[in-house]
Amino acid sequence: MSGFLDAVIKADLHFYWTATCRGNLFLNDENVEIMRRMKEAGCLGMNYSLESADTDILKAMKKNVSVDQFSRQTKLFHKAGIPVGTSLVLGYPQETPESIRKTFDCCIKNRIYPSAGYLLPQPGSDMYDYAREHGFIRDEEEYLLKMGDRQDLRLNMTSMNDEDFEFHVCDGLKRCNDELKIGLDEENLIKTQYYRAAKR
Repeated sequence: MSGFLDAVIKADLHFYWTATCRGNLFLNDENVEIMRRMKEAGCLGMNYSLESADTDILKAMKKNVSVDQFSRQTKLFHKAGIPVGTSLVLGYPQETPESIRKTFDCCIKNRIYPSAGYLLPQPGSDMYDYAREHGFIRDEEEYLLKMGDRQDLRLNMTSMNDEDFEFHVCDGLKRCNDELKIGLDEENLIKTQYYRAAKR
């Protein structure tokens, strides 16, 4: 990374870019300097996934990134003046109204409006096997053909009914929208392709 930044800055190149990284790549105050060089070299934003702020769900995901690490890195990017984007995956079997609230509270605390979506287990994943073994996916062909967008609830493996589950997700997004003053219309809260336009 350092060599790339040095080359871009030295050559006086002018182009803009975004990147993705792990949520625990930059954790030390010393990293702010390289972040500022990233910005000087044209970085417009960094993306890394929170997924959930619930410890049990993060363990089930095998995420190996803690909420504290995510928050620490986000604070450093804010300090360097680089906007941050993150995504959420809602709907693990351990999901509850409390875990959903905790996750959106973390987004508000870190001043990030998330790209939120519902869990859509992919073939070959542990959660796909879990969904099949527990009867959530009975007809694999039908499930795969109807998979669609992650912003649409297709499979609910929580103890909540669909209506309650969607209500708590929408409520969290509304709180983020209001607290962070994003300005999204209610029907566009989960369809975040409208987010950048709203920010302008």
